[in-house]
Parts: sequence; C-alpha cells; structure tokens
Amino acid sequence: MSGLSIKYQQSEVTRILDGKCIQYQLVDISQDNALRDEMRALAGNPKATPPQILFVEAVEQNTLQEFLKLA
Repeated sequence: MSGLSIKYQQSEVTRILDGKCIQYQLVDISQDNALRDEMRALAGNPKATPPQILFVEAVEQNTLQEFLKLA
C-alpha cells in the first residue's frame, strides 16, 4: 500500500468520524513497535494492518457504532 493510499484512508476515516461528531484521538503506530503490537493484539491478528480497512467495512455495513463500541 502506497503512502498516498494510506493518507487517503486516514483522511476518509477522520472525515467520517468528524461528520458523525464522534470524538477520537489520532495515534501514529508507524514509529512505535509497542503501539503496533498493541493494535495487533486488540485486533487478534499478529499480522494485522491498521484498522482503517475494517473501519470502512463497518461504515459500508452501517455497523460503525458497534465497531467503535459506542452502541
């Protein structure tokens, strides 16, 4: 995945969250192996990539509130 593609996915995620007035905190896991490992542990997949992909699926399936554990 190219850097431009990743930036597009990140901006899409923040646009959706902003549009739904959902508060969030951005965390850059690219420079911190401990944060990346934590994300992978939370995802239950030791090879997981950042969860924007799952986020987009949740938006498309109209399950974003459940995905973010807000419902």
